[in-house]
Amino acid sequence: MAGSPLLRIPAELRVDIYERVLRQQTPVFVANEAQRRMRYGSRLPANILAITQTCKEVRREIAQLFFTSNIFSVTGPQLSAYHDAGTPRSGKHPFADLITAIGPANAKVVGGIEVMLGQVISGNMMRRFCRQWGAEIGSYLDRLPNKIPQGLPKRKVTASIELNYGTEEMQDRAPCSISLPLDRLAASEALLEFAGEMEKEHAAGAGADDNRLPSSDLGRAAEELRRMSCAVREV
Repeated sequence: MAGSPLLRIPAELRVDIYERVLRQQTPVFVANEAQRRMRYGSRLPANILAITQTCKEVRREIAQLFFTSNIFSVTGPQLSAYHDAGTPRSGKHPFADLITAIGPANAKVVGGIEVMLGQVISGNMMRRFCRQWGAEIGSYLDRLPNKIPQGLPKRKVTASIELNYGTEEMQDRAPCSISLPLDRLAASEALLEFAGEMEKEHAAGAGADDNRLPSSDLGRAAEELRRMSCAVREV
């Protein structure tokens, strides 16, 4: 590939091209050992493998660029009762799963790490347990910074939950992912902000035909998130 036009352009422009190819729109899921046994595969996009096979020089240039350009999602601990119960959990800490999967050198330079705490189901069960789940989330956020191994980018680590809907007509819709900073107050504010956006859509009368949630579900979910936010904040 010595005569390739790509290798004749300035290196900084090549890096920009590589980043556009390698950067994913959503976090790259890294399966833990338990998930691999259950055939939950890590979601590595096909174009990543293709570009690394073009030639040695391109492979050398993008050796870590995929990792620096993306956020990686790992499965955290199971929160209590009724949600995400079928997701295989690892006996290791999620950061150990990440290091095992991509190697310690790559783990140190990732663009971000998202620890998925679980999927909560909006509805009657959510209303009953939102304070309990909020307290668990707050407690975990307190402990998580101390669990980050030395060398990993602590400032780039966040937690997240997925909010799903228990009504039958909503089960085919993708859950909403809510990113939570590793701080009780900031996480509480993030939940309130998300609830506020839902309330705006509720007030605007969002409908089922525009690939968004019905207005009634938006209003209910916003109320539940506000309750959870209060519980996250409390120590």
